[in-house]
Amino acid sequence: MYAKKENGKFGILRILQNDRIRSLPLLCIYRINEQQQRQAVTGVFDTADIDTIQKLCQKEKMHLKYESIGKNESKEITKMTYEQLCSSLKKGIYQVTFSIYRQGEDWQSLSMADQGFEKPAYLHLKGDKNYLELAVREMKAMTKGGAMLSGHIQTVKCRSSKDVLTDLSIQDKKIQIPFEDFEFEQLSETEITGQIQLFMTSSVGEKRMPESMATLILKI
Repeated sequence: MYAKKENGKFGILRILQNDRIRSLPLLCIYRINEQQQRQAVTGVFDTADIDTIQKLCQKEKMHLKYESIGKNESKEITKMTYEQLCSSLKKGIYQVTFSIYRQGEDWQSLSMADQGFEKPAYLHLKGDKNYLELAVREMKAMTKGGAMLSGHIQTVKCRSSKDVLTDLSIQDKKIQIPFEDFEFEQLSETEITGQIQLFMTSSVGEKRMPESMATLILKI
């Protein structure tokens, strides 16, 4: 999670609930020295179980890797074509990790739609038809008033690398995103990512949440 500055203070403005954590107070971090920062972090880790700590560290590790995607600030990051990538991959079905980020200035924050699909996803490489398969699942969101809402992704569209908008049908709670519609970047000799813009609607608070755009980032 990323803290935002409001009224001169930094605070985590939204906390998703789960079976382990029912509620947490707003955390405000003032100007404190390095020793006080360490003490605060130590207190958090002392009260958390090892599974929670591992999940937090793993998620932050993924964030750090994805922050440079699309910016090409590093000399190691190079664009790849769909043909180049397919020629280097064998046919088969691969489990792949992915995250869905908000669009706009805050795009490094996860979109609520990231909860709307099972993980990992499955990359199908058949030669004549290559696609990423996502399975829709129920997701939850909390309103500002503290009410917990649940629902699922209802419609999905994708914008291809050629700027073509395509409707993706949901069949048996699964969608197939054409692999050729992704934009690819090679971060290193062993790390390749693909990204694509998605336009989605959900049954979670329909009146408050019309169709919204997000970026899916796939790690190959």
